[in-house]
Amino acid sequence: MRRVANGSISDELLLDLWATRLPTNIQHLVGANQGPINEKVAIADAVMESQR
Repeated sequence: MRRVANGSISDELLLDLWATRLPTNIQHLVGANQGPINEKVAIADAVMESQR
């Protein structure tokens, strides 16, 4: 998404758009995390992998 936006959208908006497409339970985990974006992505990836 960041590559397609090519700097025309803030990272915060991209994070919001990305998070709204996650399953609800993962949205809550990502939203509760106060860390940097890469940490939020890592958490979402780990939870999605564990649910397979």
